[in-house]
Amino acid sequence: MSTSSHGLWTINLHQIVELLKIFERHGIELEHFRRIRSDKDFASKVAGIIREQLDQVGIAESVYSQDGLLSMQFGQLGATLSALEKEGLDLSHLCRMREEEMHLMAKLIRVQFQCFTKPCSMKEAVRLLGREKVINGKKASVLWKCDMPKGRIPIKYTRRTIEECAGQNKTHRSDWRLVYVFDWSLRKLRGMVGNNPNNAPNFAPNSGHPQGADWWLDVGRFLAHEIEETPRWAYHLINFKPVGFGSDFSAQQMCMRDKAEHCNAAVFAQAIFAIFMMTGERIAQDWMHWCDMELNPLDPGNYVVLRFTKEGLVLTRNYADRPQYDLGAAAFRKFDY
Repeated sequence: MSTSSHGLWTINLHQIVELLKIFERHGIELEHFRRIRSDKDFASKVAGIIREQLDQVGIAESVYSQDGLLSMQFGQLGATLSALEKEGLDLSHLCRMREEEMHLMAKLIRVQFQCFTKPCSMKEAVRLLGREKVINGKKASVLWKCDMPKGRIPIKYTRRTIEECAGQNKTHRSDWRLVYVFDWSLRKLRGMVGNNPNNAPNFAPNSGHPQGADWWLDVGRFLAHEIEETPRWAYHLINFKPVGFGSDFSAQQMCMRDKAEHCNAAVFAQAIFAIFMMTGERIAQDWMHWCDMELNPLDPGNYVVLRFTKEGLVLTRNYADRPQYDLGAAAFRKFDY
């Protein structure tokens, strides 16, 4: 593998085959290459590992390519080289590395691969987030006085995702928590907890007008489908430090980027009730959560808003293009699986 005077890669078939054989001897297979191509963060991690190893063997001086262009791609490896080159790495130097360095490098890459592709264990989640930020299935079943579904409950996030959220928590700009959520609709949840303020957690009692009550749960023509929608029973990663105050609905979604979305109303309600039962903390008492649930299919863009006051969980509403200073969004981190 060599670099032309124009900074373009020329890929030698013999060297590619030899490089694949070396990788395979040390446990790096095509699934790892596919992950590099599809995940920029993983590619960056792998490039960092390779650069560190090159530094140690004293050949890192010319690691960086001039213009980052590939003149040819050859199957799986060619696309992988292209992804890594975007990270500033010249993989031609790998052909000059000794077997012992390759073995150590492959081991480090496999560790990162596990982090980026395998589900996080509950033990790891507790270690990373802290016990106070996790309500596991066993604890949730005790709080709600109900049985757990049979079988193992997987965490549908990778360790990389949990690490990322834990890191954001340390900056105090986020409050990511992992909460087990049962498959209960908003209407079923209201039937379970009732609306008596003397028996918290509860939905706010019906005050006779739309603002400040749970009256929508009793009206058939509103929320005809969504009110009965059951969330996925699973561990949900939710940021209870809301984003997008003073922003409209679309701007809030942009703040959360493509890895998260407005937390579902039934999930949010069940999660904050569980946290209240466990710690007495009343989340969303001083701010409102904008859900992705529309009030009326005939009135698009009119989304349900939740607030957990001392009277109970209040359902209000707000149009997507009308931001408010205390109306934010609790982000739900999308499942990795």
